[in-house]
Amino acid sequence: MLKFIELRTKSERENAAAPGVTAVTAGGKTNNRVPAVKLRLQHDFKDIAKYEDEERTAKGLPQFFQFEYPDPSDPMHFYLILEPPGGMYLGGLFKFKIDVPDEYPDLPPTVKCTQKIYHPNILPEGNVCLNILDKPDSARHGSWTSVMGMKMVALGLMHLFLEPNPDDPLNAEAAVDLRVNPEGFKRDVRTAMQGGSVKGIKYERVLR
Repeated sequence: MLKFIELRTKSERENAAAPGVTAVTAGGKTNNRVPAVKLRLQHDFKDIAKYEDEERTAKGLPQFFQFEYPDPSDPMHFYLILEPPGGMYLGGLFKFKIDVPDEYPDLPPTVKCTQKIYHPNILPEGNVCLNILDKPDSARHGSWTSVMGMKMVALGLMHLFLEPNPDDPLNAEAAVDLRVNPEGFKRDVRTAMQGGSVKGIKYERVLR
């Protein structure tokens, strides 16, 4: 957890100097933000690539972030594919659909897992429980601020797979499983990742 917090602080400092966004004109007839948002995303993706290159060089790790763009001309709607370098979800490929609002980075992106997976912080339907994906004034009282960026989102999602959090769950049954019977939870995770059934729910195979 400490390393994640340190990375978050560093990322916030770097993004504070990133390109800003212009205001939306009155009445919503024109939107000057979108080009600036795309510039900010370019900065974010370069930040992710730099971080990953440094980590892979230092630790000899495989690539753990991949991006897919259904429409290459539209960087505001894409898929992020994670490959955890360790932990209980090692060997899996996890795909998230990310939609970036015109108000980014003032508002966080919308993130949803496209696969049915067994995880205390991710529902089988794909909803994700991650504090930084909500603003402080939202119903979930999140911690998103405008100095955060896509690198923070990618690292936050990866952190969920390296250290699942049973104390802030969406899937309550999986959270109890992890808290009460960690070894049984590990077995259930492997079963689900192989495309088997856990507690009456059939999961998708996500192994490489």
